[in-house]
Amino acid sequence: MGGRTTISSSETRIEALKLQSSAQGVTIPVVYGVNQISGNLIWYGDFKAVPHTTSQSAGKGGGGVTSESTTYTYSASVMMGLCHGQVNGVPRIWRGKKLYNGGIRGDQFASVRKVYDVPATGPMLTTLDPAFASIQAVYVKIFLLKSQLANGVDYSIDTDGELATVKILDDKYRSLAVTIDYLVVTSGTKQNALEELGLSFKTGALGQAPWSYLQGANPAQSLGYSGLAYVCAKDYDLGGSAQVENHTFEIQGSLAYSLGSAVPDVDPSRALLDLLGNGRYGANIASDRLDGMQDWSDYCVAAGLVMSPALTEQISAAELVQLLGRLTNTAPVWSAGKLKMIPYGDSTEAGLGRTFTPNTTPVYDLTDDHFIPSPGEPPVKQERKSPADAKNHFRVQYRNRANSYNVDVAEAKDQADIDAHGLRSEAILKADWITDGAVARLVAQLMLQRSLYVRATYTFKLPVNFSLLEPMDLVTISDVGLGLDRHPVRITATDEENDDGDLTITAEDFPAGVASAAMYPSEVNAGYLHDYNAAPGNVDAPVLFEAPVGLTQTGLEVYAAVKGSSAAWGGCNVWVSVDGLNYQKASTLHGPARYGRLATFISNDSVSVNTSGQLISTSAADAAALGTLCYIGGVAPEYIAFQNAALLAPGSYALSGLVRGAHGTPRTGHQVGDAFVRVDSAIGKSGPLELSFVGKTIHFKFTSFNIFGAAEQSLAEVQAYDYRVTGVMAALPPSAPTDVSASFEPFGVRLKCAKNSEPDVVGYEWRVSTAPGAIWENAQVLEQQGGTSHLWAVQVAGSFVAWVAAVDAFGNRSTPTSVVGTVAAPTISALNATIVGTDLQLDYAGVPGAFAIGGYELRFGDSFATATVVGVFQITRHLHRINWGGARRWWVAAVDVKGNRGNAASVDTVVTVPGAITGSRAEVVDNNALLYWGAPTSGSLPIDRYEVRKGANWAVGAVVGSNGNSTFTAIFEQQAGVFTYWVAAFDSAGNTGTPVGIAATINQPPDYVLRTQIRSTFSGTATNLFLEDGALLGPVAPETWAQHFESHGWASPQAQIDAGFPLYAEPSTTTASYEETFDYGTALPPTIVTVTLGATVIAGQVERSCQIYTKLNSADAWTPAAAGATNVLAGSFRYVRIVWTFSCSAGANLIRIASLDVKLSNKLKTDSGRFVITNASAGVAVPFAVDFIDADTPLCQANGTTALLPIVDFLDVPKPSGFTVYLLNPQTGQKVTGSGSWTARGY
Repeated sequence: MGGRTTISSSETRIEALKLQSSAQGVTIPVVYGVNQISGNLIWYGDFKAVPHTTSQSAGKGGGGVTSESTTYTYSASVMMGLCHGQVNGVPRIWRGKKLYNGGIRGDQFASVRKVYDVPATGPMLTTLDPAFASIQAVYVKIFLLKSQLANGVDYSIDTDGELATVKILDDKYRSLAVTIDYLVVTSGTKQNALEELGLSFKTGALGQAPWSYLQGANPAQSLGYSGLAYVCAKDYDLGGSAQVENHTFEIQGSLAYSLGSAVPDVDPSRALLDLLGNGRYGANIASDRLDGMQDWSDYCVAAGLVMSPALTEQISAAELVQLLGRLTNTAPVWSAGKLKMIPYGDSTEAGLGRTFTPNTTPVYDLTDDHFIPSPGEPPVKQERKSPADAKNHFRVQYRNRANSYNVDVAEAKDQADIDAHGLRSEAILKADWITDGAVARLVAQLMLQRSLYVRATYTFKLPVNFSLLEPMDLVTISDVGLGLDRHPVRITATDEENDDGDLTITAEDFPAGVASAAMYPSEVNAGYLHDYNAAPGNVDAPVLFEAPVGLTQTGLEVYAAVKGSSAAWGGCNVWVSVDGLNYQKASTLHGPARYGRLATFISNDSVSVNTSGQLISTSAADAAALGTLCYIGGVAPEYIAFQNAALLAPGSYALSGLVRGAHGTPRTGHQVGDAFVRVDSAIGKSGPLELSFVGKTIHFKFTSFNIFGAAEQSLAEVQAYDYRVTGVMAALPPSAPTDVSASFEPFGVRLKCAKNSEPDVVGYEWRVSTAPGAIWENAQVLEQQGGTSHLWAVQVAGSFVAWVAAVDAFGNRSTPTSVVGTVAAPTISALNATIVGTDLQLDYAGVPGAFAIGGYELRFGDSFATATVVGVFQITRHLHRINWGGARRWWVAAVDVKGNRGNAASVDTVVTVPGAITGSRAEVVDNNALLYWGAPTSGSLPIDRYEVRKGANWAVGAVVGSNGNSTFTAIFEQQAGVFTYWVAAFDSAGNTGTPVGIAATINQPPDYVLRTQIRSTFSGTATNLFLEDGALLGPVAPETWAQHFESHGWASPQAQIDAGFPLYAEPSTTTASYEETFDYGTALPPTIVTVTLGATVIAGQVERSCQIYTKLNSADAWTPAAAGATNVLAGSFRYVRIVWTFSCSAGANLIRIASLDVKLSNKLKTDSGRFVITNASAGVAVPFAVDFIDADTPLCQANGTTALLPIVDFLDVPKPSGFTVYLLNPQTGQKVTGSGSWTARGY
């Protein structure tokens, strides 16, 4: 609000040249005379994009918008091929729709003739004058003969510096005189069209030097393009499209103006001879095979059948000859080894300095005496053209030079014949080589006359003595049968009939005067052609004035009101210079500005003006918004706006409803004749100026362009207009800031105001106070040269007053404007607690006060003041892992970035411990107890795990499993019994649920069998035990009987008894042990090891304990089983170590150990399969698939309905590998074949 905004836009930059026409392998045109062709881009480089940034300021009152727009123009260095050289010039160029004129005119050509006597010996060279650069169209022919020599075959033209040299190539011309005709260009030549486009022109001379620019910039690609005419330009302007527009060129080709300065077209015979004889681009036919064609030349020139052939596509020599013959009323004839072109013209023609006199004298008068008729045939056969074939309407399509080579059609028709027989049109003949409407009309007329008046053809035979006759000869024929008497005919064909040389002659009517026609001016529809390069004319005297400060970017800018008086004036480019030498383009104006002078003195509400454009009334609101802004000059310039514009007379208006003193300008009186300008988008601008330009002079130039945006004037052509900058608008003081506000941002108080409309305002001074009754003068200065926005740091709660004043570039300060505000603290608007999984989730929402909330302080406890601090967090959701049970109160308080804390909010939570498991049951499979249960139905937290204990109750039970949170476990028992298992749930906080007992009965595992039982002979290690009668007694001291009595001071056994120890081994010691190791000789699979001790306590009380160890290899460490266990499932092992420990108090405590048994029980393995006996006497050997240590005899069952008895031959040895089975017939006792199944069990 209130500030100036800059809006920037940029069109997409193009990164490469867009090609319009560039092709390889196309025909290089050959141009004779003056005709139009298209160029072909043969090279380009140095592609450049040039940015152009323009700006425009707009706005009223307190602000405005500056629009900056960046556009691009492009350039590239280019070469465009034209045609075979050497050509004379390029007088006109069409670039797109624009035409550029200027080049060599016809009256600048002069003809020169040189007679050269070819020497009998030595070089056959002669030099032409003047300098080669101005020599055009060289022709060479043998003196006094009609034969013209062919360029490239009979002679060549070489360049050597500034001279041209003609070189005769064939020795047959030695000692003959040849004439050399050539054109030269007089002085005063200017290639205006080329220069206007910035193009250079290469004429296509043989051996021409490469383009000098390309030689320096890119030598590797620098080619001379010998013999190719082309145009080239460095940094060629491509405009804003990055493409080479369609270019067509008017070429002054070979032979142009050779018939005179007023005749750009050429003699067709000269063009044909060059094309047929040229070795570079023609048919390369030797000149002695070509007739000089002088009669045809004279006929074409004298009759006006001249044209400008432009061969842009390949064409055969035969097609070329036929086409030129048809266009020039001429027949090609091959005679005596030479090509001749014989005109049909039968009347004398004179024109362009030539005279053609036809030969109309018959060669023979033929009668029936000369004809050789075939038997039964008439001497002369006549055939008449049908009326349908006699066309009475001919059209010729040509390219009208007078109408920029647009396609036109000339026609000829015989109205009398049309009235009599109807319109019969011939197909349009395309003749792009004709560029003159009168020539095209003459060609059409000649074809019309031959079609209508040459109707009959004649066929007859003549003897060999008429063999000299050839096509185009005239004869007369007389024939009684046809009623012909010396009837003139023209021979069209001769053919030898037989070996005698008889001739078959074909001829046509030769009506006198029909083969000639007068050329007369023909009105040709030229159409309408825009002159896109019409001169726009200069601008009228402009009005230069200074812009309102509010509409500028820097506070200073000069406006220009400009218009032109020419009807072709379309606008202009505005150029500005600070030194009068170097100009920079400032803006572009399309159309005129509306300006003039005051016609009356101004009043408070009205004034009359004379202006160049129309003024339109508007609404009062639009006028108040300065929508019709105007400038009035004088001693004290003023900006106004008007509501009503009443037309008084053409260009005179009465303005009323005025808004005076716009943009802070003074309301003053103005004189009649003071400048008046309607300030709108048609006003030119100097662009932003620094205030330092006040008192300096700037210079304007206005280069006009026409209504098509073309033909722009150059800076050198136009007048400069000077303006001394006064700074009258920039001198006004700034206005007081508006829209002052104080808003709270997360980290401070944002003080803002609208940007002043005056661009010369350079800053804003900000002050603030929190003291009651403060004023600007004693307030705290925050910033003296600030912007329209200032962030005052975070503050404690309370009221404040802020002020702002605008400061301009000259240090002037406006009246300050104030605003008040109050800082508030943050609060908590919502607090919720939810148990989510294992966590307590606290969700809370804070309502910021003046500033951003810096965090949230969390506590738990009965009151906020005494609660335990958890921390300060910057998020509005807190997850806390629950590690407690029961009730707890949580508190949350918002804290802003200044540290101000709002009132805390609380929420109460309760965590319930898990209940008892549900649906408990036990299943027993083999020696496995399978326990099942369901999750508790109560509890706040997820179950983390279940603990399983075995024992009389939960408290004393041994932990046999902690199964995660699975509701199933399997417990493997080694021996039979009734077991009680306890299961309790633990939640994620470690709270324990109510235990539930599950009973299971385990029977002796059915698939474990006793493998071996060893009864100890007590050969192991006995400690404090002594062996007596195969039994161990202890615990006793290791001493002899004498030592026994002596150590206790007993003289006799009775003394021992009297001492209270009636048994002889008494008194006992406190401990004893027995240890024995058993080696089973081989590795055993998992096996139940059972230890049984046969013992009797014979005195007192003796405790006993068993420890079982196993290992696989002798060097391995012993693996202990559970302490106290006498029945264990051991893994793979070979050795078993048994240790019994006995303990008691010293005295009368004895135990007698009568036996120690170690039993091994293995889980049986099962193997099964099928057998087939094909040899009854041998049976079949069946291998085991299971590695048995030992196995029972396999059980076999025979297949089939006949009872057969399986007989098993099994050798019961360690590690059996298989068995043999036979089948017997129980009736006969004989072995038989058959099949069956088998099963074996072992370990």
